[in-house]
Amino acid sequence: FFFQAEDGIRDYKVTGVQTCALPIYNRIQLNQTVLRLERALTSENKFDVGGLIELTYGTDSRGIHQNGLLDKENPELQFDPTQFYGLVKLPVGEGLTVKFGKFATPIGYEVIAAPYNPLFSHSYLFAWAGPFTQTGMQFDYPILEEGKLNVYAGFNRGWDQWDDNNSSMTWAAGAYGKLDKLGYFLNFSTGPERDHENTDYRTLIDEIGRAHV
Repeated sequence: FFFQAEDGIRDYKVTGVQTCALPIYNRIQLNQTVLRLERALTSENKFDVGGLIELTYGTDSRGIHQNGLLDKENPELQFDPTQFYGLVKLPVGEGLTVKFGKFATPIGYEVIAAPYNPLFSHSYLFAWAGPFTQTGMQFDYPILEEGKLNVYAGFNRGWDQWDDNNSSMTWAAGAYGKLDKLGYFLNFSTGPERDHENTDYRTLIDEIGRAHV
């Protein structure tokens, strides 16, 4: 179920059939119930403020917690404050957008919110090849009009880190846009991700293409 209102309030519920091993059983379970409150920025090149709050409840929350943020829970059905960030649009050049807070990573084709994935199940890459969310700041700037080329850069505490596990930042940059019916994304991330380790950098380059037919 998916609902969208004029005021930017959205919620949806996803219920699926889970197959587990040891022991093997099939059952219906609640994967996600999400409340999403959003104020989008204006498309005009002028000062504006907005933001988003996204709260998730269900079995999926167990796997997406950030380190130090409700990650010690034991129940099967759990709550997770998945996203809460602010947006500021500054009339600098063609319009600079500043995002700050906890937000979903731009890395990867699959996302946490179930309605935006092509399949119900997830790949191994979704769970192991990148973060789910990040806490930090991101700066977006349009290079070409009509969304043909946008670039971003920013920094965050690391992969799924609320309580930073070291004293170094993770740096991110990328580009994204749409050319006719082809959408493209290029993401770069580098920084120490291991506990109490500030010199062992993990670097990721992520390329995604999407065709609209």
